[in-house]
Amino acid sequence: ESRDEGTSYLFSKINYKETKMEIPTSSFYYEKSVIITGMVTGSLSSLSSFIILSIIFRSTTKLRSVYHRIITWISVADICTSVSLALATLPMPENQPYPFQMPSYGNITTCKTQGLTYFIGNCFVFWFNGLLNIYYLCSLGFNLGERKIVNFVEIPLTIIGIVCCTALPMIVVLNTVNPGPLNIHCASYVPPCEDGEKCSDDEMSFIISYLSTLTLGFSTLIVCMSF
Repeated sequence: ESRDEGTSYLFSKINYKETKMEIPTSSFYYEKSVIITGMVTGSLSSLSSFIILSIIFRSTTKLRSVYHRIITWISVADICTSVSLALATLPMPENQPYPFQMPSYGNITTCKTQGLTYFIGNCFVFWFNGLLNIYYLCSLGFNLGERKIVNFVEIPLTIIGIVCCTALPMIVVLNTVNPGPLNIHCASYVPPCEDGEKCSDDEMSFIISYLSTLTLGFSTLIVCMSF
């Protein structure tokens, strides 16, 4: 009964009582060792990014160079993603239905905040890694000066990146952020309906957006390296 209450409480777009979907009782991601590993690696990653930021702000150029500004964006984005991973199951709703071997103390709001922070951070990491590739192409391949790179590459791509990396997750992922059996944190997960069909089209939108992001990032890397 408590598990039914948890599932109906969690997924606003899916009624488990009606679908009678079975909750997976075992998963690699339920294991305590896996959750702790994620917490440790997430903490180390965020700490490393803080160290990088401290090195940048203690340097003589600070944020006056394009390279330092790009690395700062990547480091801040990595901190967002890594902290979300380090929190693991803690922000999940307290009565979430999955048998994770670590506690949950959150609610729907903290769950969605964790999921969105993770995805927005990931988007910024992808985007500014691409911008770093383009920076190297302009600087080393085309021998462009710093001022031209700032005016024609950094500023327009940074503005586009801020808009896309903030708005896209909010539009595509917001309605699908839930705990699931395949992540140790709140993520985009839409459980299947009883008949095997998807209860929502949101999952397909997320998959398309995610694959498009991977393709764009990989294509940018290959094109820049080819020059």
